[in-house]
Amino acid sequence: MKHSSYNLPNFINVIYRKVENNLRAETIDLARFNQYCLAVLLYYLKHYRDSIVGLPFSQNDDATFQHLCKACHFRVADDGEGLERKLLVGLSPELFGDAGLVSRIQLLVNHFAQYEVLKDHSHNSDLLRGEYDTACIHLESLRKEFRLSARFKYNKSKRKDNPFFKGGVEVNIPEEMIMPPSEVAGTEAAETQS
Repeated sequence: MKHSSYNLPNFINVIYRKVENNLRAETIDLARFNQYCLAVLLYYLKHYRDSIVGLPFSQNDDATFQHLCKACHFRVADDGEGLERKLLVGLSPELFGDAGLVSRIQLLVNHFAQYEVLKDHSHNSDLLRGEYDTACIHLESLRKEFRLSARFKYNKSKRKDNPFFKGGVEVNIPEEMIMPPSEVAGTEAAETQS
């Protein structure tokens, strides 16, 4: 079986290990969690691709994102905190509105993905810097809530990622979950006409 592979930061594994029992209670397995995390990362890459020069996001990435959302019922929604931010939700296949712990996990993954996309580019503009700082504040708050390892180790003036953020998690997308860019364009056109 052919499949497409993506690498996610190792911190996704750290999150999963911390919340595994809660996810299993909601019938969310590791494969769905990783697919959700990949979709969230692709969502932020797509969101910032026009603001950040050279941000890697291809037609194939867009096709993967669109099809993951369609096949797994991930969707864009308000953050639920009244701040009019858009997040990718749908981690739980059975919850509408995703109340409680699952929504906190979704917030954690969204803020981490936003941080990952912006961390090397926030110096490009004041707007990106503000969004990066906000993502960091939310990520730190949620990191403490879930008792995850510290995000930064401080070295006098230089801020460095914790080793838990190094490495990667391979996510395989089976061929039947991938749509070629031409099919994605056709699907979007059909949705626009209806």
